[in-house]
Amino acid sequence: MTEEKLKPLDLEDIWEQLREMFGRNPLGSYYSYKASDIIIEVLHRVELACKFYLRYKDNPELLRKEHPELKRKCKRLSRWAYESEYKPHSDMAEYNEWLFKFTFKIR
Repeated sequence: MTEEKLKPLDLEDIWEQLREMFGRNPLGSYYSYKASDIIIEVLHRVELACKFYLRYKDNPELLRKEHPELKRKCKRLSRWAYESEYKPHSDMAEYNEWLFKFTFKIR
């Protein structure tokens, strides 16, 4: 089994993948034998999101290093990464709250 890249939970991406798997209306297949595929896919995505959060919790430097594309999404990421290196625990609660909301797409 190949290791998948850890990533935040993206329900819209799941919906698009279900469309590809089941056709135009994925919920039309929900009550058929394919319903278990939908459940397995959602659980898998939640598991990846949880691993993403746990990997980068309290570690903005690692997140910045492994996901440079996120610098555009969060201007504070560079500051948190810098401060975590030179001033541990300075804004970790704020960073962890942002990471949780980002990971699980909470507005």
